[in-house]
Amino acid sequence: MRAGARRGTLRCPNGKPIHLLSAIRLGESLMLPAVRWRLYAQPGQTMKQQLSRRAPGHQTGPAGPRPKAGHAAVIEPSLAGGPLQAQALLELQRLAGNQSVGLLLQRSPAGTITAPPLKRPPAAKAPLKKVPAAPPEPTAKWKGEVGPNAGPQETGKILRIPVEGLPEGRAIVLVPTWIGREPKEVEVLVHLHGFGVGYRQLTKTLIKKGERTSDMTEGQVRDLAIDKTEAQIEGSGRDVVGILPQAAGSQSEFGNFTTDSYVTHVFAALTSLKVWDKLPQIRGVVLSGHSGAGNVLTPMLDKSERLPEKLEEVILFDALNWDYQVGHVWHWLERQLARDLHELAGLPTRAKRLEYLTRSMRFRGYHTHTGNYPRRYQKVDEAIGGWFSRHSTLLGILGVESELRSNYVVIDAGDISHEQVMGEKERFKESLGALGPVVAAPAPPVSAADEQKEAAATTTRLDKALSGLHWVSEFPGDTTTDKLKDPFKTHVEAFIALLEANGATVEVNATFRRIERASLMHWASWIAYGKIKPSQAEDDQKTGIIWDHGDDAKSLKAATDMCSKAGYDIAYPAALNSNHTAGLAIDMTITGLPKIIKGLPGKKSVDIGTDPPETNSKLHDLAWRYYRVKKHKTDRPHWSVNGR
Repeated sequence: MRAGARRGTLRCPNGKPIHLLSAIRLGESLMLPAVRWRLYAQPGQTMKQQLSRRAPGHQTGPAGPRPKAGHAAVIEPSLAGGPLQAQALLELQRLAGNQSVGLLLQRSPAGTITAPPLKRPPAAKAPLKKVPAAPPEPTAKWKGEVGPNAGPQETGKILRIPVEGLPEGRAIVLVPTWIGREPKEVEVLVHLHGFGVGYRQLTKTLIKKGERTSDMTEGQVRDLAIDKTEAQIEGSGRDVVGILPQAAGSQSEFGNFTTDSYVTHVFAALTSLKVWDKLPQIRGVVLSGHSGAGNVLTPMLDKSERLPEKLEEVILFDALNWDYQVGHVWHWLERQLARDLHELAGLPTRAKRLEYLTRSMRFRGYHTHTGNYPRRYQKVDEAIGGWFSRHSTLLGILGVESELRSNYVVIDAGDISHEQVMGEKERFKESLGALGPVVAAPAPPVSAADEQKEAAATTTRLDKALSGLHWVSEFPGDTTTDKLKDPFKTHVEAFIALLEANGATVEVNATFRRIERASLMHWASWIAYGKIKPSQAEDDQKTGIIWDHGDDAKSLKAATDMCSKAGYDIAYPAALNSNHTAGLAIDMTITGLPKIIKGLPGKKSVDIGTDPPETNSKLHDLAWRYYRVKKHKTDRPHWSVNGR
């Protein structure tokens, strides 16, 4: 038999089909030879010829799928009635087809199909976790360096330590010897160098490579020869630990510099190196940078990120390398000044405000005459000056304007070398001297009654100076035509006379406007209409007004009240300089206007219709044609020499 073309049939050698169920009923004597024939028949052989072969595992004959001897050893026991091995069934399926396997399965008693034990591959061993190598212990010398960087040395009363093995790299650390081995509290100066070799010793090799020498000669190091940092810290007399990080390259590559983290690592290294026995507390941190270091520091200032928590001073030496960095620095300065002002306004007496200023923020910006540094630093200085101008009234009431101004200074270092700006006139020492005393003198004792009296007087002055509706009555404008300029004065008087002769009523609201009043109207409307922040409004005419209440919502409400109908009645942001301040404009309300206007030059009459005066285009044309008085397109009561 052979497999039929249709499912469920077998065919005998003579080609006649036998249904599968009928084949099963033929019994074991027929089924087993048929299966063997399917397994081992050579092409063209009959079942009789195949069954006469001696070895069912014989492998001669044409190529094709034939069971090998090993396979026959697995299959034959199953055909002889033994348990059906899963391996045998798979081999039968591959060689004899699904029908032959079906015959065996249908004749096999339940439970006789077995499978060898499942052999699982050995579990993969988890890769061994690499234990990170322990960071190198810090050393008090720079690898490969000779001279000053080969080990610690005392320079005057400053111990200079070249530290290597910090997570960030290496640094020069300057420790005053007078603080002892158990200092309680210190200040920290962190100074980032500009382009060049930094604090490496200048060697012939570096010179041949074309490294920037920074005004040094062979064998010198910058902090000793050029900046004189050690001598300046000693001269300051303050307990200042100087940290001078070395950049990774020659272009101030300090990476994602994080001040507090860096200081922590340096202090831990000093403890490990037995420089002191007890870790001191940090009173404050001075953050400084020269030249290319500004590319690192100015973005930090702009976003107030990665700055030290106890920052007490920022020093920038020729460090504004690009125009946009001016904005970075000003954003930080403006926030600091606003913070100072808020703190000062909350203190009841001038003595306590002065005490606060001894420990508040400092800024020093030094510039030489090199390149664009003077121009950029001048912009910073102008921005600081503008802030103080806008807040001069409030600071005057608080009594601390000059004291606060002295904390934020831009200094012309003169026509000296760009590299010498720190050391030429001991600018480190100067900046450290600008810091308040280590222990601020307490405010002189004042009785509670006197303190309350001073605080009340200050509050009264502030309430009067803060913007609000009460300012509208200040610097009143003129409501007559007396101060208007000719020929506009003559023209507008003739136009008013014409209207009144025709039975209309004219109420003059404003003519000439004092510049002080114009300033109040201008800034109030610009705040109210969102064109500027309250902190940006100016008292440019020295009126004494304070636009910034220290709270944007309060400042906005006060300005809006001033612009309301109860105030200036301003419909649009007002200009500072206008036709009103020049005596060339008039605001007037016209009522009772007739349909026909008579008595025009040449005894003419004009039908102007019944539209209200504010929108009556025929009236507007008449005024301009005969009297050269022009109506503003949208400002309801406004007429002028040119319509503006």
